[in-house]
Amino acid sequence: MKKRFKHRGIAIVLAAILLFSLTGSAPQGSDADDMANKVANAFNNGIGKKWVDSDVIGRVKASDEFRAQDDYAAYVNKDWIVSSDEYSSIFRQTTNAVYEKKMTVLKEMSSEEGKAAEEFRKYYELATNWDARNEQGVAPLQTYLQMIDEISSKEELYAFICDREKNPAGIAPIMYQGNGRSEKNPSKLVCTLDLPSQFLGNKDLYYNTSTIDSVEKKSLKEQELSCLLKRLGYNEKDTKKLLRNNYRMEKKMMNSGAVVKGVTVDLRTMSRKDAVETAGKYPLDEYLNSFGFKDDISVDADKRYLKKLDSLCSKANLEKMKAMLKVQLMKDNYSNLDRDLYDQLNEISEDRIGHALQKEYSGERLENEIFFTEYLAKSYIYGAFNELYLNKYCTDEELKRLEDMVDKLKDSYREIINDEEWLSDEGKAAATEKLNNLVAHVVRPDQSSVYFDDLNLISAEDGGNFLQAQLDLRYFTTRCSAAELNEDYDRNSWNPLTGVNTLDANAFYMANENSIYILAGICDEPFYYDGISDEELYGTLGVVVGHEMTHGFDQKGILYDKDGINQEWFPSVDKMEFNNRVMKLQSLYTGLKPFNNSSYDGARVSAEATADMGGMRIALNIAKKKNDFDYDKFFRAFADCWKTRITEESEKVYFERDMHPLAYLRVNVTVMQFDEFHETYDIKSGDGMYLAPDKRVAVW
Repeated sequence: MKKRFKHRGIAIVLAAILLFSLTGSAPQGSDADDMANKVANAFNNGIGKKWVDSDVIGRVKASDEFRAQDDYAAYVNKDWIVSSDEYSSIFRQTTNAVYEKKMTVLKEMSSEEGKAAEEFRKYYELATNWDARNEQGVAPLQTYLQMIDEISSKEELYAFICDREKNPAGIAPIMYQGNGRSEKNPSKLVCTLDLPSQFLGNKDLYYNTSTIDSVEKKSLKEQELSCLLKRLGYNEKDTKKLLRNNYRMEKKMMNSGAVVKGVTVDLRTMSRKDAVETAGKYPLDEYLNSFGFKDDISVDADKRYLKKLDSLCSKANLEKMKAMLKVQLMKDNYSNLDRDLYDQLNEISEDRIGHALQKEYSGERLENEIFFTEYLAKSYIYGAFNELYLNKYCTDEELKRLEDMVDKLKDSYREIINDEEWLSDEGKAAATEKLNNLVAHVVRPDQSSVYFDDLNLISAEDGGNFLQAQLDLRYFTTRCSAAELNEDYDRNSWNPLTGVNTLDANAFYMANENSIYILAGICDEPFYYDGISDEELYGTLGVVVGHEMTHGFDQKGILYDKDGINQEWFPSVDKMEFNNRVMKLQSLYTGLKPFNNSSYDGARVSAEATADMGGMRIALNIAKKKNDFDYDKFFRAFADCWKTRITEESEKVYFERDMHPLAYLRVNVTVMQFDEFHETYDIKSGDGMYLAPDKRVAVW
């Protein structure tokens, strides 16, 4: 989908992996680039020459005429495109529909009974009472910073690290990062400990300031922190000193082994007892006890780093360590203070969620979106809100229809795998086994796991403030996660602790789980609604779900086996042919020049393009078995899903950076791969949408 997602627990973050990483290294140098361009240009043979970038506002005029045979995206979506010159997309429409429902639920939460509703109301009042937050200003944060300032020895530092009243977030040189999957025993969960997230967000920025881009990124982060420091009374000299000490401490920590690549399982996975003994005088045992972790848990951490913790906390490093603790506390709580600071930070950085919200919304809608997106969606307490939403808007009949659709798509993909001529018998068996093991999380998380009996936020009436509520919730969430560590790893589990919010308008595949998530937020108009026809359902949500299934077999997903473990499972002979097919797809996109005659980066978008075509094929495989299936309605519904109005500037950013093809290409390039499309619209050689059978590139 066209959105990034917060991954489940300690999810494996997949880097951008080129095709060649599956089999070896890509050829380097200008000769290789020239050859790739020649192959792409020869392959494309004019594909896209009759298309207009109909995503860009103003490119399509009311007087323009388009044929389905020449530019399908523009043909289907023209009337909607020219109806307004305001930014919009189908996902925005879906988000708006969900927003209206969320507002209804929000009103009903005021009269709901029970502990969960009670805690939610306290949280909502603290979050949305900007008058109180403005009056408090930065004082709530100053209280915690003062506690760090008062540390004067290693003993006091260790006491602070383990004190959940003074340090509720558990900020430390090694921190609990969530529950991960044991590499030694994949059926078990482990307590993952690692460095706190880097202030600059990228290790390279600590060592490489030789480029304009790196200097600008570092300067931006420092500007954000300086806004808060100025409010806290820091002058320029004190600010520079704090940053300098923080950088020195972060570098010492990074250089101590915890971020070294290629660390073996034996150097990372151990019992709690072994981890505590390895940490020596560092109070790891007390730290874990403060969150309620049991004695028999397994720990995932770098043993080399554990051994150096005590020396990192030496008297010589004390001021630098205090600076690091303060910076960590501040960077995680920029948005939890007053409105002046919130707005100021959003003006500085376009990457902040708040900046995007303020750019898109205003008035009451903006205030509500700040609550829903900036606060609620990041908090475990959203489970209480979502439960009421699902009970109100997700009927058993609708859920069954969606689950049946997922089962049919899975059956369809199984047929495709077994009919693939390029797959060996061994490859078919292995791919089928992975597909059979795919877990589908459809709309509704496990609501039985949503419990708040032990949560006691301090209300505004009793003197509470929003920062304290956020810190208390983080502490509470960690305690809930600690309790989960006594259970086996379960790929079927989906609860608020996973960080997957079902009210997002999204669907996605998790390679390290071999699972897909179809969220309630995308199961709204036009992807799903009461009375939607089968053709429209499979052309919209069906293709989306098939897309996510295909991610399990794209050039990234293929690195993970049926249980989501990163290991070889696909026969080498099939992998070679798979690579050839992906290279052909990459060449198609590399030959397209949708923006200022610049070639597409086919390698960057090939995984998403593979999934687009796979999703379409899976849905069409179901369609061919239905009598009187209306293919025109199906293809129109698919094109409608990607209708977009966007500025040329934003389109260029997507073209240069996004892992997904541009929206109009997701329509045109995808549909032209299939016989059913050519037959439905009687497309012939010379038409803009024609693609000869031998040039079609669907990987699956």
